[in-house]
Amino acid sequence: MEVSGDGFDVPDSTDWLGTPLAGLVAVEQAFRCHVCKDFFNSPMLTSCNHTFCSICIRRCLSLEGKCPLCRASDQESKLRGNWALREAVDAFVQSRDEMLRFARTPTLAAASGSSKRKARDTVDDENVARQSKKSRTSERSKKTEAAEAVAVIARDEIEDTEDSDADNYELRKKSDRQWLTIGLTVA
Repeated sequence: MEVSGDGFDVPDSTDWLGTPLAGLVAVEQAFRCHVCKDFFNSPMLTSCNHTFCSICIRRCLSLEGKCPLCRASDQESKLRGNWALREAVDAFVQSRDEMLRFARTPTLAAASGSSKRKARDTVDDENVARQSKKSRTSERSKKTEAAEAVAVIARDEIEDTEDSDADNYELRKKSDRQWLTIGLTVA
């Protein structure tokens, strides 16, 4: 927690807004208790499958006997520890400051002074990358089409060869019969 001129800078999920990692807003919100709004501390799962800090849900159940989110009746004896979530929250909290510092660090293009020209260059680079990807894809499809055409030609040649072999066999059969007939008549 940092002290600023007005007071304290309390870390919350909105810290990610305005960074390239703005998608982490939803992740961080999922790691926070709905009662105290802080990261889960010993997360407990209710019978209605909502998760709260252990102390937060125990206080709510002792006062009202209901889940603070869905208002379903619940009992403290039905609470279960959510250990997988605890490990995930701990890992996120440990790396949060470093990730936030990384997200707020200007990128190389932005640090060198962004301009319309550089933005256009970036867009052009992306278009070139897309074109090369398309050309690689079309190259692959051309090679595939060529391989299929070769396979069709080979299949046709095999069929023609089989047909011509069958024709040759029939001719040989006829010629053998003719020779046999000629041989019988001569003899």
